[in-house]
Amino acid sequence: ASVYDLYDLISLAADEGSAPHPSASQTAPAGAAPAAAAEEELDTERLAWCVRILGHVARGTDAHAYLSAELMMRTVNRFGEGHVEAETAVRGCKEGFRARYGAVSDALFEELASARLNV
Repeated sequence: ASVYDLYDLISLAADEGSAPHPSASQTAPAGAAPAAAAEEELDTERLAWCVRILGHVARGTDAHAYLSAELMMRTVNRFGEGHVEAETAVRGCKEGFRARYGAVSDALFEELASARLNV
């Protein structure tokens, strides 16, 4: 559960660091990404940090399995299945699930990831 606190801390620190100065203009420059898309991208980066940390200190835990599946889903949705970022996230998720459940087939992996994301 402490990784969720870490995720919140990373999010708060990033929000503080990216908050505009009160005297700054509140209008976005032409061609800027919509705020929701930019926030989701930041949120995914924060999630990736937490998954990397969990991979080193709590590999195979419930939190590692859940967050790596979430990261995999977000990355595949954002970049597509053939993209290097998506392949890295899928590989990381498989490693986390392997650490938790042992060797699993691709079909079982798909079921486990799907079940993990539908909790």
